Amino acid sequence: MKIKAHCPFLGHTGYNAHARGFFTALSDLIDLRVDNYTWCDDRHNYLTEHQKKIISEITLKDSNRKEGQYPPDWKDEIEDFEYDVDIVLHEHNHNRFWIDHKKPKIAYMVWETDRMDDNFFKRLLEYDELWVASGWQKECAIDQGYPADRVNVVPEAVEADCVPDPNEKPDDSIFTFCLLGRWDYRKSTTEILRCFVELFGNNPKVQLIVSINNPNATDGLSTKERLEKMGLRDVSNITIQSFPERKEYLKILQKSHVFLSCARSEGWNIPLIEAMACGIPAIYSDCSGQTEFAQGKGIPVRILGKQSASVAPTEICSEMTSNLPGHYFSPDFGHLKKKMQYCIDNYESLKATALEEAVELRQKYTWQSAARIALEHLNNLYSPKPQSKTPVIKSKTNMKTKILLPLITYGGTCHTEFAMGVMGTLLEIQRQGDIDIVVSPIVFESLISRARNSAAAWALSDDYTHLLFIDSDIGFDSKDVFKLIKADKDVVVGLYPKKYYSRQKMEALAKYSPKVFNEQEEWRALATDFSTEFNMKSLEKSKRGEVFEVDYAATGFMLINTDVLRKIIDKRPDLKYTNDVDGYMSANPDTFYDFFTVGVNPSNKKYESEDYGFCQLWRSIGGKICVIPDINLRHTGRNHYPGNMIKQASIFVPK
Repeated sequence: MKIKAHCPFLGHTGYNAHARGFFTALSDLIDLRVDNYTWCDDRHNYLTEHQKKIISEITLKDSNRKEGQYPPDWKDEIEDFEYDVDIVLHEHNHNRFWIDHKKPKIAYMVWETDRMDDNFFKRLLEYDELWVASGWQKECAIDQGYPADRVNVVPEAVEADCVPDPNEKPDDSIFTFCLLGRWDYRKSTTEILRCFVELFGNNPKVQLIVSINNPNATDGLSTKERLEKMGLRDVSNITIQSFPERKEYLKILQKSHVFLSCARSEGWNIPLIEAMACGIPAIYSDCSGQTEFAQGKGIPVRILGKQSASVAPTEICSEMTSNLPGHYFSPDFGHLKKKMQYCIDNYESLKATALEEAVELRQKYTWQSAARIALEHLNNLYSPKPQSKTPVIKSKTNMKTKILLPLITYGGTCHTEFAMGVMGTLLEIQRQGDIDIVVSPIVFESLISRARNSAAAWALSDDYTHLLFIDSDIGFDSKDVFKLIKADKDVVVGLYPKKYYSRQKMEALAKYSPKVFNEQEEWRALATDFSTEFNMKSLEKSKRGEVFEVDYAATGFMLINTDVLRKIIDKRPDLKYTNDVDGYMSANPDTFYDFFTVGVNPSNKKYESEDYGFCQLWRSIGGKICVIPDINLRHTGRNHYPGNMIKQASIFVPK
């Protein structure tokens, strides 16, 4: 078994330390290479020769935001590495989780709220396993709907340099608290500072050392400026340290009497476990991921309840964490003050206990032990087929995807782009090997609604999981079909343009974006109308490339889960009809239903096609029609009509 790790291996953040420590240890147990996608300006003198060896490539975006892969500085070329499993490690909703990895894949992530973004959560369901750092995160994932047998805890660890240093001791003439980590609402930085000032402000016998810069905060202020804004300019016993080098950071820990933390939530809390491993008495909030290692140790602060993870604009946080889904916890800051005073009054006994607890933490939470846990999960997941040298991963579902693609080509004719798209799709499906597809021509049928109903009957007569409609005048790429499949929706479509150019859009382009007419395909893709109706919400989602819902969409590039058809049958048995066409006699006679009905729309009295009939029928029993906006199709008629929904939304939606 060989592993490709996709992670932020280079750098100095908590995620960098996690990726570097974990995958270095795992590479001692299994053949592994790293695709790193972070960079920093130093020369990476913290890397060992072994760590340099396992970095096979660096994926970065250039000045034009175009992504490319490059060899690291110390290698002449990207290493060609054949592997079996992808492991993606990063934070909640990071774009690397959305990469279309072809191999069996594992998502390894840390997050801080009790719920993930719904869209991202659906994406994670496509992974074969989800690894999390704590039992709390596992419970949250299962509560949200992740299958319990596919979630495993792979804890983080403490670095080997986190040990008590007899040469670095606190100055007993002044009691020292330390507060390390970025200034952030989630970390309760403001509240911790207020508690300290209320208890010990300008007390010459007590001091607080802080290293809490947050260059990504929405207020754009420095630590000093924030303290002044809080009215703490004249507080003399708060000392500001810039983000120190590793040795200086450890020295701050060793020279402190007590480590302060009281976060509303933590995915793990590296500074806390490092302080505790150094034998420093540590205060922390009794909640979330940090309880994986801290529970029963240190000085916990009680929790009053939960609160929304959505942060008020007046609070200090990074823009990306200002409106997270789910909840944080609410620490009792009055209890925090009592614990701070308790530490001063009982320091000697707390220090002795902390030194004992440090031994256990350093023994239990090493990167080597985390790697062994991960390897055990990999071995459970990864099993060879009997009498085969080819290793396989157990599927996340027992039902293999099997698609029926009816070629509805009256008279046996189709457009070249359609034919090329079908051939490309069949070749790609054959190459990947994890999807079955059957192509069934319908060349004799002039009534499109009956052709679609009969294709549905065929799909229900066998063990097909999906029915795929692609009209013979649609130009598409094989990747567009896979986008439909990977969306994992009941009914999902790619929208294609109607066969005309909109005069209204052309006039708007001429007025506001005349440069687009310099490129023929550019203006054509912007001047077409699509086969659905949009509202402002759907257009905004389209701009961001997000899947959105519509009331109606044409069936010319539509993937339908066959469970949809079964649900319609259950709710509308009156739609059943008797087939009398010889060409469809191979289907089970009990599976013919008028799913794709035509008739008068009761709302606008228009005579509507089978596209509207099916969408209205499915929505009437609670179903949804979902659109993937980054599928760009071509519609062929007297002219060639391309369309680009995302670009159109970006231009025509008001800023």
